[in-house]
Amino acid sequence: MDSPTGTALASEIQQDLAAGRSLRHPLEHWGESAIISLASRAIHLRPFMLSDDYDARIAAHTKGVEAVSVHKLLHLLIIRRRITVEAAASFSDALRDAGRSPDFTSDELRSGRLKRVGEP
Repeated sequence: MDSPTGTALASEIQQDLAAGRSLRHPLEHWGESAIISLASRAIHLRPFMLSDDYDARIAAHTKGVEAVSVHKLLHLLIIRRRITVEAAASFSDALRDAGRSPDFTSDELRSGRLKRVGEP
């Protein structure tokens, strides 16, 4: 990441994601912040970010970066017939079992009604 512009923006975004709380360690939220910083300044590419962190997706949107959750991506892949509902549900179950997401049914993945995790 370029310095000082990119790192300064990433630090600003990192503090936004902390929402007034002290960081548990200096790199908390740094990955999402660096991605948003880089993507928001993309000149020749359409900036896009895949993240399960709701606040990071909101921060990305405020910087002009399209951001979606893994489950929203699974829904989009289902409707574009790039993955079966069963395969998407299996992937979703693995994320849930790893403690990385709530439980979603096949119907929720198919319909796109994913509660807050699918927004924005």
